[in-house]
Amino acid sequence: AAIVGSLQTIVSRALPSSANAVVTVGQFHAGERNNVIPDTARLGGTIRDVDEAVFSTIKRRLQDLVNGICKGYGCTAETDIMNLYPTVDNHAAQVEVVERCAGRLAGPVALKTTREGLPMLG
Repeated sequence: AAIVGSLQTIVSRALPSSANAVVTVGQFHAGERNNVIPDTARLGGTIRDVDEAVFSTIKRRLQDLVNGICKGYGCTAETDIMNLYPTVDNHAAQVEVVERCAGRLAGPVALKTTREGLPMLG
């Protein structure tokens, strides 16, 4: 639980406020009995970002936090962070084509394009 709480501070404390990133712990598996403290726990989740430098910072900070917390509690940890999907950076020419096409739509399917708030993580 200490690790999960600490991982949530990576984006707010290790990155500038302009960085777009999300660290999610979506899995926490430990033990099989209500009255027995388990020997091991396995956490899983995702890191979403729009910048390779941000990913590198998150990866380094995540490993530092996990190892430091485990050392403080007298246990050990293994971290396996996979870089599965690189950041998408659309080519400017193709973006302009899509914006022109979207701008031609009228009526109930009319679209307004803007770059305000970009990049975003959805």
